[in-house]
Amino acid sequence: MDKKGDLQKVFLEVSSIVFAMLIGTSVIYFVYSYSNDTSFKALVYAEDIAITLETMQYLQADKIVYTYELPETYEFKLEKNTVIITDENSIQVADFKKEENVEFKYRREGKKLVLEKNELA
Repeated sequence: MDKKGDLQKVFLEVSSIVFAMLIGTSVIYFVYSYSNDTSFKALVYAEDIAITLETMQYLQADKIVYTYELPETYEFKLEKNTVIITDENSIQVADFKKEENVEFKYRREGKKLVLEKNELA
């Protein structure tokens, strides 16, 4: 390192590597904590069930029964056009468009959530 500026280049390269490692670690920590959060999982379940119900009502059948795996730590409630999933940390709500001639029922069977669509005359 007898040339002028070599020390500065080495310092810049080392600090760049340390900075990149810091950013990478922060991103990994954020993704890990976000994916293990039960509130996030409850939101995903609520949105997914809402999409499933909306899809079920447009299928041409008088009656459809669909079984959905939902862990027992989450409570499920279905209101007029709203799916509500609750856990120990939060309440997550997802809306869906419900047609007037369709009726939805549900029941829990352990880890399973059984959704039923009945088409009204």
